[in-house]
Amino acid sequence: MSAAVTVWVILLALVALFSWRLGALGTRSEERRHAAAVARRFGLPAGAVDQAFVRRVARRQRFVQTGVLLGLIVTTFVDAWLVPLYAGLALGAVADQLATPRLPPDTPRVAHATDARLRAYVPEWLLVAAAAAAACGPALAVLWAVAPTTEPRALHPEISTIETVALALASLGGLAVSLGLARFVVRRPQAAGSPADLAVDDAFRAQAVRDALHITAVVSLATCFVLGLKETEIGGSLRHVGGMLPVVLLLGIPAAGILHEFTAGPKHWRRRLGRETATG
Repeated sequence: MSAAVTVWVILLALVALFSWRLGALGTRSEERRHAAAVARRFGLPAGAVDQAFVRRVARRQRFVQTGVLLGLIVTTFVDAWLVPLYAGLALGAVADQLATPRLPPDTPRVAHATDARLRAYVPEWLLVAAAAAAACGPALAVLWAVAPTTEPRALHPEISTIETVALALASLGGLAVSLGLARFVVRRPQAAGSPADLAVDDAFRAQAVRDALHITAVVSLATCFVLGLKETEIGGSLRHVGGMLPVVLLLGIPAAGILHEFTAGPKHWRRRLGRETATG
């Protein structure tokens, strides 16, 4: 068995394992276990975990896992690091939102009394962190412009100015795509017939918004690592600072995710949206 086949077998096995543990393979016990865990993470009452909620959670996981799998397939044809994988994750979450059926026009409907914004679903600091990650690419490009090198490493020759600008723009493009998908999720009309339905809908929207921000993180990380290869041993202090920036970003991304979980970030929407609702 070739090394490539072995790697693919391992990856597919991991996807299957995570799909099973996340209740995406149709096993009722795992579906209900994961649905109960999701309800706790998002601050939903225990009574919310009915059969409809279990099916809703399982459906979302199937969309997300399918997106991840498609992303893995794309990585075999496109040399784009892990960008397709995380793009698939985010697109799977958005596809799940699109798959949520709308209520018939004449059906009583519950919605928020005021328009919801991105910061109602994820903390402001997480949006700032995403913007900061996107700024890392342009920051590296500026560092290389003000601190040029004369002896690039043999293994990592200098990237042209055009390539540097393109990578910086790609980093900002990742942020634009993330925020565009997140705004689409937030602005889509709710399909809620009761306050309880609206709470469940908000919980899934909050998760989809966070998933959309993964595109910013992984695109910025990929572009910074490519730009980081321009760091040289003989460069000045700015060169060494720039060379460490990809490492800081690599450590900062999981740290932001952990902080979001430990500060009850998934329940943030309850504090910001748990107000008066409107019926129509």
